[in-house]
Amino acid sequence: RENQALATFLGTDPQLEFYQIKEYTTALDKDTKKEADRRRSSRIGRSKSKKKGNILEKPLLVFPFKADEEVFSTAASTLNELKEAREVQEQDGGESIPLIQPQDSDLNETDVKVKGSSRTHYITVREDDIERLAPGEFLNDALVDFWMKWISGAPNNTDADVHIFTSHFMSTLASDGPQAVSSWTAKKKIDIFEKKLIFVPVNSDLHWSLAVVVNPGFIANNSDDEIDRGSKDDEGSFLLFLDSLTMHRKKRIASDIYKWLNFEWNRLEKGNVDGESSRIFWSDTMPLLTPKIPYQDNGCDCGVFVCRYAYNLFQMRNNYIFSQYDLSTRCKKLFKECRLFEFGMEDIARIREEMKSLINNLSTSYLRMKKLEKGKKKGKCENDEAVPSEEGGNSSGEVAAADETSSSGANKPDGVSTDNDEGENTDVMREEGSDDTPEETTSLSTEKENVENSS
Repeated sequence: RENQALATFLGTDPQLEFYQIKEYTTALDKDTKKEADRRRSSRIGRSKSKKKGNILEKPLLVFPFKADEEVFSTAASTLNELKEAREVQEQDGGESIPLIQPQDSDLNETDVKVKGSSRTHYITVREDDIERLAPGEFLNDALVDFWMKWISGAPNNTDADVHIFTSHFMSTLASDGPQAVSSWTAKKKIDIFEKKLIFVPVNSDLHWSLAVVVNPGFIANNSDDEIDRGSKDDEGSFLLFLDSLTMHRKKRIASDIYKWLNFEWNRLEKGNVDGESSRIFWSDTMPLLTPKIPYQDNGCDCGVFVCRYAYNLFQMRNNYIFSQYDLSTRCKKLFKECRLFEFGMEDIARIREEMKSLINNLSTSYLRMKKLEKGKKKGKCENDEAVPSEEGGNSSGEVAAADETSSSGANKPDGVSTDNDEGENTDVMREEGSDDTPEETTSLSTEKENVENSS
């Protein structure tokens, strides 16, 4: 009803004839067939393609990686669309966040100074992922997770006021329950109730949407009789759901998130609210809000819309109190008056191009860095081979050990496994707080089958 662009096709009195359905779903049909063919060929020729060095399977970028600030500044210099969004925020009186995020020390340090913390979650982007940034293609989890990682800047900073999960968090939560994802925050000692925003991308039924938990730590404000419900100074606690096709079952998604919040509340022993301790979060105490937002008018851009929704809210969070007033108005006025949410399909098309340019720019620096590292390692091995050992002979044992270290993945980013580490799964990326639990690992290579495509 809200998406006027799709009213012709999906309204109560649709004007779309049956024979026209195929024309409208061309992109979906094309991608479904492409994915079926890819999975079939992957099962049959996976080992052969690896031996031949399939160009589409080779990583273009493993992100984040450590480099000088100039590398990231240069890579981001082409982001004109997002520069415009930042200028809008400044014109509206807000202090914008820096556009260049990934050089932050918290992002690049794999040893986070928190007891029990885990390694950084690395994102692998490949050539066939880049192809999905072409018009009419669906964004997959590698691209959406890369974008979230880029805008967040410091995913391992436990003091940050924003936490961003990958799409695998919601799929694991929905299928296996809160216990299955508890370690994603517990191992890093992250208290989600100290966060202002928690981003939960949802990838289901070939479609992307975005759930955002707002001010979960201020849940008591929602029932405090002394707080003015129209106050713009007192934080409100609510759940935002942004869906560019209004397609996902928002109440079911909200129910899973409420269960997770209650689980975390009790795990962290946060205490009682209005005499309750076990069931603090539900629809009456933390309302589900679905404000009117820009919608897509096709069947393939939902992933890009999620990226733009997340970026806009991330921009707002430094200079805006998500308040009791927003809760009382169900955020309708907030999204209507915020210029960051004044974007259309032309802007979405530009984001595709900018994301592609950003990845290519970062990839150039990353591959150059890896090539230099490989050259230095090779030179070191040759030098070690030429130096006599203490016993008088060539230190062949040391060379063999060095070669073994090289082949087993030394000098690679923590959390990125090689063939020797994980067999055929060459790109198992560690999710927030995960070390050894299968449900908490995420493979962002093209061999992963569960969340590869989205509409």
